[in-house]
Amino acid sequence: MFLAQELSTSTSPTSSDDGNHATTSEPASFDLPKGKSGAIWAMKFSNDGRYLAAAGQDKVVRVWQVLGSQEDRAAHEQEEDAASIANGDGDDGHGVRLNAPVFMSEPIREYHGHTGDVLALSWSKVNPV
Repeated sequence: MFLAQELSTSTSPTSSDDGNHATTSEPASFDLPKGKSGAIWAMKFSNDGRYLAAAGQDKVVRVWQVLGSQEDRAAHEQEEDAASIANGDGDDGHGVRLNAPVFMSEPIREYHGHTGDVLALSWSKVNPV
């Protein structure tokens, strides 16, 4: 069985007051589609399997919570239904689900400040998030 879930955030590229994208002195600068953050170079599950850290080209480490129980999944589905109704692009939430997410829809932590691509990740033995 193959399981896949796209992990993306709702951030958009940095822009200046005049609407133009900010320029940087990085050798390769490009605009990514909304919600996309570039290539992921490293992913690592926490020692207890409750979290997944992912990082890469955008220089941000994101920590995602794994949906580890039926209660987690039910809460996640309620959040998705509420967001779908609020956006006007869904029904009342009683339709057939065609996906089974493994992670929460938004990261629980983001670590900014890296000066280059993040190429490796490691968890401490105590799993502080």
